[in-house]
Amino acid sequence: MSDKLALEYQVPAPRSARSRWLLISVSVALAAGLLGIASLFVPRGILPQPHENYAVTQSVSNMRQIGLGLRMYAAESSGAFPPDLATLAATQDLPAGVFIAMRSQLDRAAPDPDGKWAHKIVPSGPHCSYVYAYRPDFTDQMPASTVVLYEPPSINPDGGANVLYADGHTNWLDAKTAKAVIDQVAAGINPPK
Repeated sequence: MSDKLALEYQVPAPRSARSRWLLISVSVALAAGLLGIASLFVPRGILPQPHENYAVTQSVSNMRQIGLGLRMYAAESSGAFPPDLATLAATQDLPAGVFIAMRSQLDRAAPDPDGKWAHKIVPSGPHCSYVYAYRPDFTDQMPASTVVLYEPPSINPDGGANVLYADGHTNWLDAKTAKAVIDQVAAGINPPK
């Protein structure tokens, strides 16, 4: 009888790799599903929205490209910055899309039959989202904290704005700070305090 008991009772076989993989896959899918359901109960605005981050990132990229164009123009013009963005667009190899912020709802400038489009980039025009804070004393020697370009806070849902500085770096400013900086720039205080 003891032989019979020994045959009936066996140690369970170890789980196969396939069953372990299935268990892990089901656990991960279950966890992802629970996180998805839980995120439905989180108030809007608490979690970052992917499209909002993309819009900010694209605007920063555009501004940096414009900043590089400004530096290249200055290198070719004895250190002076261009008087307007249309001059920059006409003299530097920048695509028309860099002058449009994703959130601005403006259209990209379409080229004329001769292939030119730079004359369509005018301040506050239908093909430029950014405000160029040009002054005649803008050169490649100005302080790094000088505001060169900014996006109007009105295009951003929270009233903040990206700002391009003379040294080529950009910063996202919250609504209060953006208003203060833009007001100072408009009043001729640049670099802002």
